[in-house]
Amino acid sequence: MPLILLAWLIAVALRQATGSATVATTTTAGIVAPVVAGSVFFCHVNDAGFWMVREYFGLQLKQTVLV
Repeated sequence: MPLILLAWLIAVALRQATGSATVATTTTAGIVAPVVAGSVFFCHVNDAGFWMVREYFGLQLKQTVLV
């Protein structure tokens, strides 16, 4: 999915949920910025996000590394 489409969909969903364009815009920017910066390319095991994904999806350690 193109990044611009993803950002638009997130902003639309947040706008509908909150009713605030300001909240939707700033929150979407915060969500999409790391993707643009490439900071989610490879999560190492010392990253909190790595463990959150593992626990949330109930994955084994090896599965999470492969994701």
